[in-house]
Amino acid sequence: MMVTNLWSIISKGDLLVHIIAVMVLLCACNDASAETFGRMEDLNTAAAFDEDEDEFEDEADTAGADKRSGLTDFTFTLAHDLSWATREPDPGIVTNRSSLRCEFDKSFWDNLFIKFDGKASLYLENDHVAEAGGKDADVDEEIREFYIQAGFDRFMIRAGKQVVVWGETDGDVINDVVSPRDESEFIFMDLEDSRLGQYMASMDLYSDYGDCLFFVTFKPGFNETPDRGTRYYRGLGDAVVTEERTEFSDREAGFKWKKIFDKFELSFMTASLLQNAGVLEHQSGNVYNKVYERYGFYGVGASYTIGSFLFKIDASFKNDYSLQSKGIEFQYGKKERNISDAAFAIEYDANGRYTMNLELTNRHVFDYSKELCGMDRNNTGLYFQYNKKFFNDTLEFEYASYHQFQEKNTFHKTELDYSFSDDIELSIEYVFFQMTDRESFLWNYRNEDRIGAELKIYY
Repeated sequence: MMVTNLWSIISKGDLLVHIIAVMVLLCACNDASAETFGRMEDLNTAAAFDEDEDEFEDEADTAGADKRSGLTDFTFTLAHDLSWATREPDPGIVTNRSSLRCEFDKSFWDNLFIKFDGKASLYLENDHVAEAGGKDADVDEEIREFYIQAGFDRFMIRAGKQVVVWGETDGDVINDVVSPRDESEFIFMDLEDSRLGQYMASMDLYSDYGDCLFFVTFKPGFNETPDRGTRYYRGLGDAVVTEERTEFSDREAGFKWKKIFDKFELSFMTASLLQNAGVLEHQSGNVYNKVYERYGFYGVGASYTIGSFLFKIDASFKNDYSLQSKGIEFQYGKKERNISDAAFAIEYDANGRYTMNLELTNRHVFDYSKELCGMDRNNTGLYFQYNKKFFNDTLEFEYASYHQFQEKNTFHKTELDYSFSDDIELSIEYVFFQMTDRESFLWNYRNEDRIGAELKIYY
């Protein structure tokens, strides 16, 4: 089954196959060693060969190494995900899908670096995505990152599809506002995997006074929401929703400054952005338009380490931020308000035995009015995460929960990850909800408890 699914992905994922083929050709044509340059810490530092090896090494082994050298910069992940809804009235299989992910990073000519991260997915017959399209199987492919980077002594420039991560905390969207997110699977997708790349040009500058990042995004992207008919779609019934499309002139721009003072890290951020999550505006009859308005962002982040404790703070002010409103005859519209977001977190590391993270978040809406949907003047949440490893780090247990105080809604997530070897990993996850406020937008998800398993094989 896994082999059949893999072949289906390869045969239909034309774009990814062509890109991967080009990168393999580049590797074969370039035998320079991959070196770290600039200030990047995650570059591939493996040399093409080790000059200290015995010069009379077996010729057969050398020939085999040469044949494989073009693929040493690739990481392939073959995965299958299967999950079940556990609560009435609609239990049963939710996801049944295979995927092939390709990650590539390599440096050329000492100061040039290429990064690629793409994935092709095959949704099988009883997966909710395939069912929504009325198909026996459906294929989707996505390039998350694909950029070229040039590094020099004091600065670094990049161009292509990139993910930009801002902020120190993880519990809510405080400062991490640049890259949009994939929300098509609601909260069942990990935060790191949910971030989507955008086509942009960026530059890092390094100095004794701090590090600076500048970026300009061309034709910004937005959050991906569930398609009509899929399991987590919560639309407006028979309403017709049109969506704004961005143009080249709709570009975004931002700046970040960061400085490390021993155990203290401080950063300031500012940007002119389009909202990643749009709001609905009533047009006529049952027709709505989803718009993504521009707003001004100003943020600060800080972290401080004391022994085994890490203290983190994120705070931001968002100027003229559009919020969803519901007016006369329950028609949706938008209201521009100034809002402030803040988060305070404490992370504890018990010398590697276990880690705990506790975060308190708050959003304050200035000039609040009751016509705003799904929020109060102050919206406060508490996020908790606990991780512990067993059996020589081959088994990891994780528990996470988020509680919203005003609406008294909570979700819980438990996960077990077991590594059979360095190349095979099995994850089992259970998520359940506690919803008590009928006015909350989360009320419609109260029966979406599910258990899932994912097998990953790395090459």
